[in-house]
Amino acid sequence: MRRLEELWGSDLSIQAPSIVLFGHRRMGKTSILQNLGKRFGRDTIVVHFTMQRVGRVEATWELLHAAALEIHDTLVDAGIKEIGEPDEDTFTDHPYRAFNRFLSHVRRAVGERRVILTVDEFEAIEQGIAEGRIEVELLNYLRGVLQGERWLVLAFAGLHTLEEMAADYWNPLYGSVHPVRVGFLSWQDAADLLANPSVDFPLDFTRATVDRVYDWVRGQPYLTQLIGHSLVTRYNRQVFESGQPREARFTVEDVDA
Repeated sequence: MRRLEELWGSDLSIQAPSIVLFGHRRMGKTSILQNLGKRFGRDTIVVHFTMQRVGRVEATWELLHAAALEIHDTLVDAGIKEIGEPDEDTFTDHPYRAFNRFLSHVRRAVGERRVILTVDEFEAIEQGIAEGRIEVELLNYLRGVLQGERWLVLAFAGLHTLEEMAADYWNPLYGSVHPVRVGFLSWQDAADLLANPSVDFPLDFTRATVDRVYDWVRGQPYLTQLIGHSLVTRYNRQVFESGQPREARFTVEDVDA
């Protein structure tokens, strides 16, 4: 989040670079995208567009129309209702022209605000290109959009950087998109996640307990969170369901159990 704040800044009049969050599965990339709105405030509108949710796209126009619908619905939810719902027929006939026209309406409606369009599981676009369902020209088009629409930022999330994808496909976007790696937690970050998941968390961890968790999962975010959740669930069963007396502190033995 700090890296994104450095890249995007608070001056909405300056064009912010688009980014790609990359890392192994279950590292928290989607969680980062879902929390962008909380971090960047009301002058930034975040549109969550997930390739997995869109499903199998059979043509470029389907992808652009689905993205336009998601932008439209998010803006309506944010109280911006001056934009008409994108018409499917116009996208079928002239997808790029229709999306350009839609973006011009959005630009006027959002005013001084910034829109971040997240594209989760973006490898599905490359798969669609490889299978001939999506035009490779789409990526050249997206570069033009990013250069021409100062209010719009793309935030891709996936397993790889653009350079690690097929070079012929993604080359047009290399200079426009910054890679941001989502990696393993440090020991201290893992300790904070386990022992201080909220300001009023009533249970405690010994240092040896944190060491045991870290030795097992090496700071993998999802597994660290899962162990913490499992420890709390086990504690609640012992204390509240079985009535077993115990101190409000987790030990190495709890982790082993």
